[in-house]
Amino acid sequence: EAVKWYRRAADQGNAGAQSNLGVMYDVGRGVPQNHAEALKWYRLAADQGNAGAQSNLGVMYRNGQGVPQNHVLAHMWYNLASAQGISDAQKNRDRLASKMTPAQIAEAQRLAAQWQPKGQP
Repeated sequence: EAVKWYRRAADQGNAGAQSNLGVMYDVGRGVPQNHAEALKWYRLAADQGNAGAQSNLGVMYRNGQGVPQNHVLAHMWYNLASAQGISDAQKNRDRLASKMTPAQIAEAQRLAAQWQPKGQP
């Protein structure tokens, strides 16, 4: 039942519902587990600035779940979520940075600095 209501709100562009629907697909609660579908909903929410979805996208890129593994993009999403006060995202970003080159970290920071929520100039 929760999936039905989240989907209705998500289809109307509600970032919180999109993020929650992503979690449902990510863990397989009320729907079959599907990382690609989770990624889709997380991305829609993250693109609107939803910090939880941004952190969850970082996890997916770090682990290569639903996408090819990409530490630069993982770091970027963690950085954006961290800037909004998600302490786990900060910890994950810092742990990940220890496995990255200075050039990769610089690229992730550049991407984060240039990122704009959808619908913003």
